[in-house]
Amino acid sequence: MTSLDTPQDRRVVVAFSQAKWDSLASEIKRNMAGNPGLAVLIVDGESHLDPDVTQKLLSAYTINGGDVLVQNPYSTSRYFLEEDAAVEIALEKTLCVAEVCHLLGARKFEVNSVQNATDGTEWNAVGGGGAKGIVGKLKANGGRSQQLARKITLADSSSGGAPDVNAAREYLSRHNLESDSMLRSLVDMAAFPGNSIESRSLTIDVSREAKSTLKLALEINAANQAAGTASGGREKRNVDQFTVQYTIEFPNHEPSAPDHDRSSKL
Repeated sequence: MTSLDTPQDRRVVVAFSQAKWDSLASEIKRNMAGNPGLAVLIVDGESHLDPDVTQKLLSAYTINGGDVLVQNPYSTSRYFLEEDAAVEIALEKTLCVAEVCHLLGARKFEVNSVQNATDGTEWNAVGGGGAKGIVGKLKANGGRSQQLARKITLADSSSGGAPDVNAAREYLSRHNLESDSMLRSLVDMAAFPGNSIESRSLTIDVSREAKSTLKLALEINAANQAAGTASGGREKRNVDQFTVQYTIEFPNHEPSAPDHDRSSKL
C-alpha cells in the first residue's frame, strides 16, 4: 500500500484487523491497493491513512474488521458506516442547503417531501409526517426511506435579512457544492437586488455528490462478502437515490426611495 494523503484517495475505507490483513491472499491485497478511491484501515496496527482521519474514525465508531466506511462529500475527513451512509449523506446535504438559505437571508425553510427513486417510496409532509407520510410499496430496503423521512423533517423560521451572497458562494465552494446547479441558481437569484426573490420551491438530488462513492462502497462490500472478509451478512443492494423538495421564503425588502423623492416630501 502507498501513503494516502488526499480525500480522493480515501473515498471509501475498509477496515481490517492486523491478523486478518496478514492472512489475506496477495491478489486480494493487490486489488485493494490498485482500486482508486479505496483505502485500508488497520484497526489494531499501522495504517497508511492520514493520522487525523484515522484518529477520527477510531474515536467516532466501534469499528470491526470488514466494516466499510463512506466519506462525507461535504466534509471529507468525516465518514459514515456503509449501511447508514446514503441516509446520513442526504441529511448532511439538507443541512447544507438550510445553511445556504440562512446566509441568503431566508426567513423560512421547510422540507416538503422525500423521494427514493431506487425503491419507489416517498414521504410527504402533507401526509402527516414520520412513518405515516411514507407512501408507495416498501420493499426490503424501504426502511432507509423511513429512516431519512424521520430524520429530515426540518422547519426553520427567522426574521430574515439581507443576503450575504459572497458568503453563500464561499460556503458552496468549501463544502464541494459548486456543481449543484439548483443551489447555484438560488444564490445567483439572491444576488439581484432589483427583483428580489420572495419564495421558491426547490427539488434537490441529495445523493448526487456521493453516488459514485456509494456505488464503490457497495462493490467493496460485495467483494468482501465473496472473499469472506465482511463483518456481517449484509445483502447486496442498489444505491439509494434520494431527492428532497424544499420551500424557502425570503423577506420582502422594499426598494429604497431615491433621494430626490424623499426630499420632495419634506
